[in-house]
Amino acid sequence: MAADDYYKILGVDRNVSKEEIKKAFHRLAHRYHPDKPGGDQEKFKKINEAYQVLVDDQKRSLYDKFGKAGIRSAAGVGGFEETVNFEDLFGGLGGFTDIFENFFPESFGHRVKKHRGQSLTVDLMITLEDVAKGATKVITLEKFVACSACRGSGAEPHSKMIACQNCKGKGKVTTIHATFLGSFSQTIPCEVCQGRGALPEKMCTSCAGRGRAKKTVSFTIEISQGVENGEIVKIAGEGDAAEQGGEPGDLFIRVYVKPHHKFKRDGANLKSEVTLNLFDIILGSELTFENLEGKKLLIKIPAGSQPGEVLRIGNQGLPRPYGRSKGDLFLKLKARPIKLTNETKKLIEELKRKLE
Repeated sequence: MAADDYYKILGVDRNVSKEEIKKAFHRLAHRYHPDKPGGDQEKFKKINEAYQVLVDDQKRSLYDKFGKAGIRSAAGVGGFEETVNFEDLFGGLGGFTDIFENFFPESFGHRVKKHRGQSLTVDLMITLEDVAKGATKVITLEKFVACSACRGSGAEPHSKMIACQNCKGKGKVTTIHATFLGSFSQTIPCEVCQGRGALPEKMCTSCAGRGRAKKTVSFTIEISQGVENGEIVKIAGEGDAAEQGGEPGDLFIRVYVKPHHKFKRDGANLKSEVTLNLFDIILGSELTFENLEGKKLLIKIPAGSQPGEVLRIGNQGLPRPYGRSKGDLFLKLKARPIKLTNETKKLIEELKRKLE
């Protein structure tokens, strides 16, 4: 199977259902989205390309029979037209569209992007009890905020705005590039005025004209029940403020769950152990066990159970995401070591003879 096979990209078998294709796409898109920490734009592009083909019955059928050639060159089949893929022709040069977008950004309908603040990532450690019940947490961090004196503009109050001398008030500058295709002009935002075309006559003395300053701030975040270890929560617009009034970045909170001394997590299920007298396990008994939420459960051990056996107690695990249901609790039975006296040894030997 080729490395760029659409099924391999989504991590599914060729005979998988459309519903499974959708699930695979949403899982991978959530992981590799470029706006997320650790995102990968190229992987996200390939994942989206694969999904667009495999989720469409007609395109998928053509792809299964003819591969990518069936998608590109299916003239007269299902309404597809034969096309020339310029991305393939110029792929080694960063793509045909990318070349001309760099030289003629306005011709491709792109606005000059406004400077944006940096997005921030913060790690938050929670307990397994927080996962079970949900929790409200306060996060404190130092970040750039809009300057309170100039409200992010970078100018002294009542200061006049004058045309930027670097771009002559246009907010953008044009440069000429010589390439193998000829000479092309490229228009980019002015670095001096950040694309605004004007600068304050008097810079703000509090922030030296930057429009932002460092400050320690606190955020309150709600942790939902059943949150996964490593899950990321996004708070839009709460990253670093941009210089001179640009858009702020986002704040990403990565949630980690501390190991628990008594329980191990397996998705929505919990695993634990209980140590008993060997004969209580074999002959059957009852025990009181405290679950994660502190509730005491009466557990019945059936006669004939063996050390190492695992009991399943339904609906005593963690809440599943979105509160649909709860997982189960799995208890492993462990036998307490027996103190072997002469009398105990004789009783065991006698029992052994009877069982033979």
